[in-house]
Amino acid sequence: MYDPKKAKIYREKYKEQIKAYRKKYYHEHKSSTKLKTEKLSADEIRKRHKRSAKAYKKKYPSKYSSYRANRRAKNRKAFVENIDRDIVWKRDKGLCGICGRDVKGKWHLDHIIPISKGGLHSYNNVQVSHPRCNLQKGNKI
Repeated sequence: MYDPKKAKIYREKYKEQIKAYRKKYYHEHKSSTKLKTEKLSADEIRKRHKRSAKAYKKKYPSKYSSYRANRRAKNRKAFVENIDRDIVWKRDKGLCGICGRDVKGKWHLDHIIPISKGGLHSYNNVQVSHPRCNLQKGNKI
């Protein structure tokens, strides 16, 4: 168990060794230590965020798509239910809800009643669709 009195005695006894260790560690890890302590400009922060978001999008495409859809719906003040794209895919058996054919490769999560027309972002109002079918449909009911 941690004892503050013993810790203080230890630090006083090994003061020089601790100082030398910290100095050595700093020089060996200077580049990563500097990144944590330096002040970054807003532009540099935006660039880093963009890079990490791009990496996340590449690693988890399904999660990223769900996140973006939820965010768009919230921005339109629509009812938002967290929708798992994999569940919708299994439910619709990979068939396009607009043309009825198999969907292969990339696909869109189509809102049957568009959010812009008052539709909800819920399992009852979404379906699998080809990107082309969904983009042709637009915001029509």
